[in-house]
Amino acid sequence: MHLRSVRPECDLPANPDDDVEVRLGRGLKHPKDNGYAAFFRTLGCDRHWAGMLAARIVEEGRVRAATSKRSTEFRNTLRRLSDPRRDPKAFVDDAKVALENLEQTELADGLFNELPLFHSLVFIFGLRQCIAGDMSLRSEVVGIAGAVWRRTPVSRGRKLTHASAAHEYFLESQIFDEASFTWSPIEEDFTDRFTLATREEFEEPAFNPRPAWRRLRAKLGSASRRREHVSGP
Repeated sequence: MHLRSVRPECDLPANPDDDVEVRLGRGLKHPKDNGYAAFFRTLGCDRHWAGMLAARIVEEGRVRAATSKRSTEFRNTLRRLSDPRRDPKAFVDDAKVALENLEQTELADGLFNELPLFHSLVFIFGLRQCIAGDMSLRSEVVGIAGAVWRRTPVSRGRKLTHASAAHEYFLESQIFDEASFTWSPIEEDFTDRFTLATREEFEEPAFNPRPAWRRLRAKLGSASRRREHVSGP
């Protein structure tokens, strides 16, 4: 009864323009029988709930990978938006890119910290108005872009892949189970169930879990050091 109320687009084939609700709804209504969904079934989850959890991990991986890949583009776009002499058409094109990055990545996290209250809302609303042809808030967009563009982090080195980003989040969600990777010298391959689930989910039989595990280990180490700093000796 509840599944029937989910948006009808969930019954259509996957589309790059699908929003988060449709992707999660599709996983809920039409769960796969392999990958992450199969893993959660082994934990006793209902088939549809397992599909929902699997879709959530895949979606989080999508967002993290996009954040890594688009950080430099986003920083340069904000820098251009901060130029009040920018050609109106070029300004609108940059506004579209900035809004897309804000909506589809985590690049907005911390971006507006220490700015006056509601500046983030003014900026997003101003972008939408400019894209719609109303330039009345352009000066506000220019000013806020000038205040924040240097705060945008720029990812160094190789960009995250979708599978590796999802695997990292998958390990985070299973950390109670000592999530890691297992190398078998006999098979000369990784044989742990976490790696196998990601390989099935993304149909990547050669997926290497080590980069995701190193990122997670570094993240956990940073969190532990912060807690020690706050608690003191």
